[in-house]
Order: sequence, then structure tokens, then C-alpha cells
Amino acid sequence: MTIETNTVDPPSELFGTLLTPRPDGYVSLVVRDTGIGMRPEIVAQVFDPFFTTKAQGGGVGLGLAMAHGAVKQAGGHISVASDLGVGTTFTVYLPLGTGGAGAAAQR
Repeated sequence: MTIETNTVDPPSELFGTLLTPRPDGYVSLVVRDTGIGMRPEIVAQVFDPFFTTKAQGGGVGLGLAMAHGAVKQAGGHISVASDLGVGTTFTVYLPLGTGGAGAAAQR
């Protein structure tokens, strides 16, 4: 598993529908594994509330739905890409900004 963070310009296709251009830009958080990957029909539902691939009683299917909601509420976007036999990558884009908790701590 690898975890990366960077300041980035998100892909242009995300702007207009999923992200708003920001003068401060965005930070990305990429989490990548080399596991078994997911089939396309699983990828299509992975952020749906109560969707789970676990056996009954093994999970409620809220973790990724909650992460998606939190990222969206913060003005960001989360995406997933997966290849069977290769692994899965989650990419989170969050807006950089001036102000907020960091600015308050500097006062």
C-alpha cells in the first residue's frame, strides 16, 4: 500500500461539474494498493450508502459513503480506479485555502 500527498491541479474534466477552480489550488491524497482489485460493477457502487461486499453482519456499508460525503462537504472530490489483479487507487482532492484552523492557530 502506498499513500501520497501533493499539491496539484486536478484533471480539467473535474472542473465545472465536480470541482470549482480555486486560486489556492488543491491538495491530493492518493491511497493505492496492490490487492485483487474490484470488478467494474463494484466500483460503480462503492460510494453508495449501505453498499457492502461483506457477508451479512460483516459491515454496514457506510465507510466510503461517509468519506465521500465529508470530502464533498469540504469542497473536494474523491474518485476510485481499480483493475482486477492489479489493485485499487482512491484519489481525494481537497481545496487548499487561506484561513480556517491553520490561520486561527497562527494568531
